[in-house]
Amino acid sequence: MKRSGISILVALTLAVAACGGTTPGGGTTTSKEPIKIGGIFDLTGATSDVGVPYSEGMKAYVEFTNANGGVNGRPITLVSDDFSYQIPRAEELYNRLVTQENVVAILGWG
Repeated sequence: MKRSGISILVALTLAVAACGGTTPGGGTTTSKEPIKIGGIFDLTGATSDVGVPYSEGMKAYVEFTNANGGVNGRPITLVSDDFSYQIPRAEELYNRLVTQENVVAILGWG
């Protein structure tokens, strides 16, 4: 489980770093806008025994990354909510994160 969590963190870091890039004209971006990522966590419900520590780890990772300069100087903003291990709620949160929050990635362990 520990190796899998580290693999997820590395993959997330690489995915978020890839969002920096260049502008269509070829120049580099100078914007320090936050990189917005979503989190769908099961803080209550049948699997909260795993979901709570997972969400705490993700939040701690975001805090650590931001405290160390963010990703290419851009802070990460984590927008997250509890889906209570209810699939309809998870779908609702996913749709909100994508259509209203405009996140570039979504975290979730299950």
